[in-house]
Amino acid sequence: MEDTIDEQWALRRAPGLDPTLSRETILELWDLYGFSANPYRYTPLEASAFDDALYESRGDAESQFASSVTDVAGGVLVISGDLGTGKTSFANVLQHRMLAGTAGFGLRPLPSFFPSQFVRNENATTFARKVVENTIRSVKKYCEIHRSNKLPAETKRYHDWLFGGATQAVAIAGTGRTVSPVSATTVEVCADILGKIADEFYREAGVDGLFICLDNAESIGADNLAELLKDLRDSLLSLPRIWWIIIGPSNLYAQIQEHNKAVSQRIIGQGIELDCLTGQGFHDLIQRRVRAYGIRPEAKAPLSQNVHQRLHDAAAGELRFSLKMGHDALVEMNAQMYKYVQDQYTSQGKKPQTAAILSGVKALLKERMGGTEQFPDSYTDAAIVKTSVKALRRLDLQAHLAAALQQLGAQTFSLSDLTNLGVPDGLANAECLETLVAAGVVRNVQSTQSKKWALKHHAHILAGMSKLAAASK
Repeated sequence: MEDTIDEQWALRRAPGLDPTLSRETILELWDLYGFSANPYRYTPLEASAFDDALYESRGDAESQFASSVTDVAGGVLVISGDLGTGKTSFANVLQHRMLAGTAGFGLRPLPSFFPSQFVRNENATTFARKVVENTIRSVKKYCEIHRSNKLPAETKRYHDWLFGGATQAVAIAGTGRTVSPVSATTVEVCADILGKIADEFYREAGVDGLFICLDNAESIGADNLAELLKDLRDSLLSLPRIWWIIIGPSNLYAQIQEHNKAVSQRIIGQGIELDCLTGQGFHDLIQRRVRAYGIRPEAKAPLSQNVHQRLHDAAAGELRFSLKMGHDALVEMNAQMYKYVQDQYTSQGKKPQTAAILSGVKALLKERMGGTEQFPDSYTDAAIVKTSVKALRRLDLQAHLAAALQQLGAQTFSLSDLTNLGVPDGLANAECLETLVAAGVVRNVQSTQSKKWALKHHAHILAGMSKLAAASK
């Protein structure tokens, strides 16, 4: 957990904060809210007991996952959903539950602590080597936690060969194959190594095999993904006691089936499609984190449920955006309070130590929260507006377009709606709108009659607060 804490600490550094502040001081700043860490953490959950407590249930998807890991023949699980819906967190938490035996049923493979990312134009051999390296990193982490850092003998040979910096040959046990150097490794050799590791851990470590997670499938497109998986189908993807988790965009199973039915036959079931959390589900998720990070049992979320709902609606289901906006709002308010106190001392010609400024921030926070543990919406709204305006100004949103989008607000709209509101033809066209889709300003809305769009993210927030025009100034 130490690396995770350090990463979270780095994310907590608010703009304008004294660069000499230590991690302990920043953590003390979260003490102001009654937390050991930020309850709006937006990094993916890990395969750990602690992060399991932060996870909000996805219902049937969990039983689908567990029921896919009941056959020692292994197989491929596909987890798909819209951007930012929490697919990686879901995969990590469910892997932890399978290993811990808390999923309800199913086998107990070792989690993939180091997923392999899909990269455009990467060939099957290079990808397979990367998978082997990340798998060995995962089993090494497991051994650090559960086996006093002792790798099984075969796995240690492959580890030393890959990471030892040497060019000596390595014999693949039971195959008659010898490979040297690492750059000579083929897909078939990678399959042999993974199979040996899975079998050795089953025999010696009391687990049922390995999970191997392949993430970010949307980055290479469905056709390239199917082509890559075809090259791996009869080697890596056919290994017993290995369960492959492929994470990608919505309807990924159908896309794979369309491009290569032979590959889809290795997939267990028809994929697990994650739905977006409801507004109440998002609030419940925050409450779980409040309980996990809260220093006191009665700790409350520093932002209200109304604010949570607003962030959820603006995100259009992207959990990561909702959490990051909650995080960013608190960072903005922290920075403002810190600067206010620092300016007070500066006006008096004083240069106080960090502890004195922190004490002043504590007093100011108590005043602004009005004796409660939650910011009034007026303070939160001001921070959210400031954050969203800064984000959209980088895109140089045209005044005509901003005014029209402000007037349209939460409703879906077509190109003709923009034209009727006075947006010039150079902006009221599909090419311009698709540019805004890529920038996260609007989103495509399914329609059987004509193409429609709707506001998203920062634009949705500002339109709802009648502040969108400010982003074009």
